[in-house]
Formats: sequence, structure tokens, C-alpha cells
Amino acid sequence: MVPKENNLIFLHVPKTAGSTFHMLLNARYSQAETFNVFGSRFSEPEIAAFIDDPIDNKTGIRLLKGHMPFGLHKYMPGHSKYISILRDPIDRVISQYYYIKKNNYNPLHDAVEGRGMSLPDFVSSGLAVGMNNGQCRFLNGDLDAYAFNDCSDELLENAKSHITNHFSWLGVTERFDESILILAGELRWEKPPFYFRENVAKKRNIVKNVKPEEIEVIKNFNRLDIQLYNYVNGLLDEKIKSVSNFPEKMSSFQSKNVKLQRRWSWLPDSIRKNML
Repeated sequence: MVPKENNLIFLHVPKTAGSTFHMLLNARYSQAETFNVFGSRFSEPEIAAFIDDPIDNKTGIRLLKGHMPFGLHKYMPGHSKYISILRDPIDRVISQYYYIKKNNYNPLHDAVEGRGMSLPDFVSSGLAVGMNNGQCRFLNGDLDAYAFNDCSDELLENAKSHITNHFSWLGVTERFDESILILAGELRWEKPPFYFRENVAKKRNIVKNVKPEEIEVIKNFNRLDIQLYNYVNGLLDEKIKSVSNFPEKMSSFQSKNVKLQRRWSWLPDSIRKNML
């Protein structure tokens, strides 16, 4: 568990393998000490309600998690530390686009699918501000703190400052196993961070089929996110260097986790949770 003096806040940036990570946390925190929120702006109903709720009503929360802007620690009792996961910005944008196209319940589905918007059109339209340095935006605060395509280097520096002062851990989607091994050590989890995960091969094929000129559009709108992603990878490298025999620990963990998934992945989530 996280040290007793700290509450933990999992800031779930959309489309970063957060669902898998939620299962890890749910296996280690009870429902009674967990509070879930959903929103990317302080004005959105769930976020606003959490902010307005008196501190005394939140004393039992040990884990706050969900899609949220940075800043909710100010409305938590005691001391809180953040954790989050970042993803390759290009992959994240592509994943978000195809997720919207596939799911007709998504608020943007009709606009994207109904109008036949291409990937570059979607990214450059401003329809979803999170497609423009969205990871920096979440780590900075309210998603609309900077207008679409009006992000200065200040946004990146704010995100880095918040990482330094408020985050105890940042994982990387593409280095998920390395990331959670570091987290398990920092939070002194008694059990290894085994997890169940769905096959992501189809998603990778989608990314590979995106044209180079489409990639360039994504890069142009996510220059700061790319820098942030490289920065966080560097932080992860430094933490790995500080752990003795990390390659051996990593190999052992992955071998055991593969066996677990092969044997028990067919079970319902409610049962698998108790195995982690």
C-alpha cells in the first residue's frame, strides 16, 4: 500500500492503458477507501461536485482515481501524491480517433463518423482539444486552460513542474511492465504487480497503416506532448538504474505474468481481481 501519510491520486489520461492499471489498483484498495471521478475540466459536474464537497466527507478516501485535471489534491484531506501513465502521443491520438469512430455512444461519434472526418481533419479541427498536447494539458490542469493550437512552452514547463513537486510515479504505456515494477517497489506492494491485459495487436496494425503525412499532422499538433513523453521516459530510465538486478527482476516478473494470463485470462474480471 501507499505510505499511510499519503493519499494516492491516479490521474488517468485517456487512451493510455489506464483500464489495465485500474484493475491493479482495485486489487489493492477497497471500494470503501476509493473514490472515482470523471471529467477533464473543473466546471464539469463530477469534478465540480468533488471540489464543492466538504473536506470532512473525504476523510476516508485513500485512493482518488479517474479522468481528471491536475489540481484536485487541493480538495483532499491530508497529503496527496499523484501517479499517472503517459503514452506515445502519436499512438494516443490515433487510438482516440478510431475509438470515437467505433463507438456510437461517444459524444463526438456523429461529428467524426457522420461527416466522414479523416484523421488529419479530426486532429486539426479543434473538435477535441485533447488532440493538441492533451497529455501536457491534463498534467497542467483544466483541459481548456490553453486555447486549441495556442500552447506555448509554458504549458510543458508547468507539466514538468507538477511532476517534480506532486508526482511520485509516472509510467509509460509502451514500457508498462518496467513502469509497474518500479511503482510496486516505491509503494512497497507486498505482492508482485501481476495483471491481465487484452490483446493489443489489432490496435498496433491500425497505427502501422497510418500514412506518413498523417503522422506529420499529429506531430505538428503535439510537439509539447512529444517532448513531455521523452522527458518521462528519461525519468523512468533513471529510476530503473537505481534498482539493483532490475533486468533479472523484470525477466522473472514477465515470465510469471505470462503464465498467469495464459492460464486464467478466461475468468471474469470479478474473479481475476482477487488473483492479483
